[in-house]
Amino acid sequence: MQQKHKEQIIISSVIIFFIVVLLLYNALDSPLSGLAYVNDDFSFGFNPPVGWMKKEDNIQYALFSPTVNNDTLQTLNISARLLPTNETTYDIYQSTLVSFFYQVTVSNTSVYSSRERTVNGREAYEIILITEHDTVTLKKLYVFTGTNATSVLFIYTAPLEMYGASLSAVEQSLASFVIIQ
Repeated sequence: MQQKHKEQIIISSVIIFFIVVLLLYNALDSPLSGLAYVNDDFSFGFNPPVGWMKKEDNIQYALFSPTVNNDTLQTLNISARLLPTNETTYDIYQSTLVSFFYQVTVSNTSVYSSRERTVNGREAYEIILITEHDTVTLKKLYVFTGTNATSVLFIYTAPLEMYGASLSAVEQSLASFVIIQ
């Protein structure tokens, strides 16, 4: 009887060992492994610009900036949402573009450019705005991408005179973007 109990313990231990190994292998083999920021709720991740810190983070939104107090007004935020059945990321891009054109007529905002592009080989859409505030002019890069079920939006904001300084680092971050369908 005691021998049979020992055999059951050994068999259970071996099974648990293989389950743990399988789980670790899957975690290490994930396309998201190695990325500095991962959103498990929406199954995506990317590497923010080197030296930028995460200032805010919740299920649908994360905000990064180059310094703790962000004296430069530079930010990179990323947000995600599940898409309704009949909506696509392109639909969100189009409706956002229309709303921005409306803003042009009622605020100090102008659409600098809009185009189709790719983000790490994935179809994406881009809008660049220039917004006049009281003391500063901001340039904003909106990049929409995602899957059939999830829309992801990156927004890079910087004062007009500083926009180009971090743009290549932001583009490298976008190039690291991975989303699991």
